Amino acid sequence: MANEFSNIEKVMKLAANRYEEAIRDSAIQERLFKTGQLAQSIQGETYSREGKIGIQVSMEDYGLYQDSGINGIKQTVPKSGYSFYPPGQFRSKVIGGPLPFAARKTIAEKGLKPRPFIVQGLTQVTENFLVPQLNEAGVQDIEQFVELAVQGLDKVS
Repeated sequence: MANEFSNIEKVMKLAANRYEEAIRDSAIQERLFKTGQLAQSIQGETYSREGKIGIQVSMEDYGLYQDSGINGIKQTVPKSGYSFYPPGQFRSKVIGGPLPFAARKTIAEKGLKPRPFIVQGLTQVTENFLVPQLNEAGVQDIEQFVELAVQGLDKVS
């Protein structure tokens, strides 16, 4: 991103790290840490597209299924108002993976109940860090921009 918004860019990078930590903490609070693979896979990073900066959080695909739940082929799961997405849908009679066949068949039939953890971390960081820090960084960047513009006018006159 252009240097004229350096304070905003710094805040966005810090927020990406905070999102990563907060979502990881929420996953641990939900006891989604049997192997630690899900918590370790959560990554927050900034990206720039068409002159705009954004934040992207990624994780193992099954983290989204843990968060939102997934309907079985014979039974649906209740939707959680705290999940990032609505429940998904199993399409086959048996899921893949290392579990015994009977367990994989039962999961595909009954689905997985949602265990929301994403929205809690997102909300916490957005409200308590990102919004106030972006406001302050925006003011600082505008003040710096105006100061440079005035200095440029002084050189012209």
